[in-house]
Amino acid sequence: MKTLVQPSVVSQFYTLVGEAQYTLNQQLPTDLEHYLVTLMMRFTERTNFLERAIGQCFLEAQLQAIHNPEPLKDVGDSCLLTSGLFPQYKAHHGVPQDYFTSIGQSAFHGYASHTSLSNADLFHDLAVTFPTLVTVLQATRRPSNLQ
Repeated sequence: MKTLVQPSVVSQFYTLVGEAQYTLNQQLPTDLEHYLVTLMMRFTERTNFLERAIGQCFLEAQLQAIHNPEPLKDVGDSCLLTSGLFPQYKAHHGVPQDYFTSIGQSAFHGYASHTSLSNADLFHDLAVTFPTLVTVLQATRRPSNLQ
């Protein structure tokens, strides 16, 4: 009797992100690729990130960043997921195309400036490559990548 080994959810997300990069002829640095996969994993556990107005969340996060920068990271993550996996959300709510990108980049930059030096580079890179990361996430939604 053959035992079929089912791929883990993590490996499936790595495959999706890898295929998206291949389709786009785009190779992300390993740490950014890992961040996208981890973000997608967290999304499967926390799907309520679209419930609050992102602008309000960003303002609140900025006010408490000195004492607790984590909400800035959460805002950046929410913007990245919304732009990459739910682009129709922006159009449905009449939000300009660059709204989530601008807030997401600012949130990641803010988090980078309030976090430890070991994490600062990663979050600076997330801010700088935000539009590319959105494109990769959008490519994971294409039917050819969902086999």
